[in-house]
Amino acid sequence: MSPLPIGPTTLAPARRLFGFAESIPAQAWSVEGPRSDYLLVTFGEPEHNLAVIDPGDGTDRSSATMPGTQRHPTVDRDAAVRASRMGHPVVARLVWRPCRATRSPLYPLWEISNGTRRVFVNQARRVYSEEQL
Repeated sequence: MSPLPIGPTTLAPARRLFGFAESIPAQAWSVEGPRSDYLLVTFGEPEHNLAVIDPGDGTDRSSATMPGTQRHPTVDRDAAVRASRMGHPVVARLVWRPCRATRSPLYPLWEISNGTRRVFVNQARRVYSEEQL
């Protein structure tokens, strides 16, 4: 899944939180949450600063500065589909709810389904069934 196009108004509160100017690159992914959807936003190159943003009003729900040089999220759609070992066609979407596979909305899961089977892939490429969550 590619990052979403996002407007400067949506990111303004998160930019203020981190003290980032408009010139600092940002990317956002839409994530389906347990109560409401959110945007997972990464700032900088490589992305070290993360924010969970309300897509309606742009307010910051959660944020963190991550160590290291690895991009985030670390698993893209194609890698998650490969890890799921499902044949095509599949539907893949980012989701989050607190569970064994992830406790933080900064680490969403890929839900991969093919109409008869559904699995979840975390940011470490580990595959979970619904029962294992």
